[in-house]
Amino acid sequence: MSQLSISKAFFCVFMLASVLPSHDVFAAETRVIKDVEYASVDGNSLKLDLYLPAADNPPLVVWIHGGGWRNGSKDRCPVTWLTGHNYAVASISYRLTDKAVFPAQIHDCKGAVRWLRAHAKEYGYSAKKVAVAGSSAGGHLATLLGTTSDVKELEGNVGGNADYSSRVDAIVDFYGPVDFIQRTKSQPNKTTEEGSPVRLLLGGPADEKVELARLASPAFHVTKDDPPVLIFHGSKDNTVLMAQSERLVSACTEAGVPVTLNVLEGLGHGGNGFFEGENQTKLVAFLDEHLKENAATGLPRSTPEAQGISSESIRAFVEAADANVNSMHSFMLVRHGHVVAEGWWSPEAADKPHILWSLSKSFTSTAVGLAVAEGKLNIDDKVLKFFPEDAPENASEHLQAMRVRDLLTMSTGHDPIPRLTQDDVWTKKFLADPVSHKPGSTFLYNTPATYMQSAIVQKVTGETVVDYLTPRLFEPLGIENPVWDTSPQGISIGGYGLYLRTEDIAKFGQLYLQKGQWNGKQLVPADWIAMATSKQVENDKAPSAGNPDWRQGYGFQFWQCRHGAYRGDGKDGQFCIVLPEQDAVIAITAKTGNMQRELDLVWEHLLPAFQNAPLPENADGNAQLATLLKSLRVKDAK
Repeated sequence: MSQLSISKAFFCVFMLASVLPSHDVFAAETRVIKDVEYASVDGNSLKLDLYLPAADNPPLVVWIHGGGWRNGSKDRCPVTWLTGHNYAVASISYRLTDKAVFPAQIHDCKGAVRWLRAHAKEYGYSAKKVAVAGSSAGGHLATLLGTTSDVKELEGNVGGNADYSSRVDAIVDFYGPVDFIQRTKSQPNKTTEEGSPVRLLLGGPADEKVELARLASPAFHVTKDDPPVLIFHGSKDNTVLMAQSERLVSACTEAGVPVTLNVLEGLGHGGNGFFEGENQTKLVAFLDEHLKENAATGLPRSTPEAQGISSESIRAFVEAADANVNSMHSFMLVRHGHVVAEGWWSPEAADKPHILWSLSKSFTSTAVGLAVAEGKLNIDDKVLKFFPEDAPENASEHLQAMRVRDLLTMSTGHDPIPRLTQDDVWTKKFLADPVSHKPGSTFLYNTPATYMQSAIVQKVTGETVVDYLTPRLFEPLGIENPVWDTSPQGISIGGYGLYLRTEDIAKFGQLYLQKGQWNGKQLVPADWIAMATSKQVENDKAPSAGNPDWRQGYGFQFWQCRHGAYRGDGKDGQFCIVLPEQDAVIAITAKTGNMQRELDLVWEHLLPAFQNAPLPENADGNAQLATLLKSLRVKDAK
């Protein structure tokens, strides 16, 4: 595909099916401009609606409706909620098959892209980059638009604006057909029979109009310089078969184009589920990565109300934490992938790394998971396998049975746990201590066991955990200059000693919430995250089980919480709390002796405040919350 000049603006084109919410939902302070004509063709007035947030020069999402190329309307636009993520939204019309046959539809879509570039300054959005997306018939048009910027016969001249490009920088395809040749064989009722949608689109049966069907099929146009592709497809879709999305994955993979297919279990063809919860988060994250500058280094920001939580509830939590936790250091709340509140108790600050204490353990287990994925070890490997030089002469039966899995779950069988000093060779001291119980049978909190995980990663990779994680985790997340203390032997301590910023903690939690995906890439295997964050051992009889959130079970260096949540945590009140059901992450740093109180305040004030839909914007509430967050001071500093 040839490189075309791009005018200076951000925007994206969305085309989605007609199975949509019954009404528009958008953030308050959204300016709506209806029925703007972008072209007139053969007496057909082609119009669009604009939904503009209050933000300056927001990226533009242009929605082009689906509906089998023969139905649908711009008037139903279910992604207007993107205004709450600081995107402008345009919903456009195009000629349906009762007015014209292919390639009129793609000509109209490309004409709309050019028009929107030409009028970006007039309407106050930016169009520097373009993403195109859609569902069903719209997904087909979106993918075709994104893969054919150098195909002259598909460009057309609808609306003029020939000095502006229709090239795009990202494609989002919701269950769209991409290969009409393949579909003729698998679904002739959709492509060749009288009245079928593809036959109406092409002006004849697809098996007779083979060359036109091929020209209209995005899968045949994919080349190495095409933009990245994000695909969503329901596992029970009988209208457009999964084989169509798999065909697009194959074409992109062969061409070297980045592509991610999200299979939504239990969903069919269309419905609100494609645009809710984690799917909404994935969509916004993809757009943020490819349309917004500096997306790799920071989480996007939003008002609380736009993400379905009230400013008053957050303010109540902050006031309660300030009054009852001695002393809070920082707090960050992420909902649907967006930071909606953040505050630091002075002299703590956003750019100041904070000691994580045992929250470091969750990062160490992530390194183990990555090493497992790379085939460097197995969690059922025996621990002694890695340290033959440090093994005691007469290793006990229990020590010989100890696995990496037992280190991860803190069920090594030690009681008491080993004590490591600056004079010890830490691996040797760990292996020399008595193993009182059968490994895997009893949970006992064991920081030296995490150190052994770090030592194993260093053994099999030749790098310290911090060096090993840097290109695989820290750099992709935009975590800069991580510092991790080491043992006398130069091994990252693993169980503690990591220093990161509050937003770094939040990014780590968001990565786990997204099942290891970040900006369209799978950084950590999803199956590892599922194991690490689920109950692997009971811990309700352990000495640490005095508080309710310390007896819900333990995973691979992650604690189970009440309310379906899980967390990494550390001494003095360091928390990375992940709430999958609420699609939220909470990062807290502190210096307190009552960590359960911190969690109780989260459950009391924040948990009931999460709503499933955006709330009306609250300018006064936002202002009061912002004032509070800027006035916080560590109690000792008051």
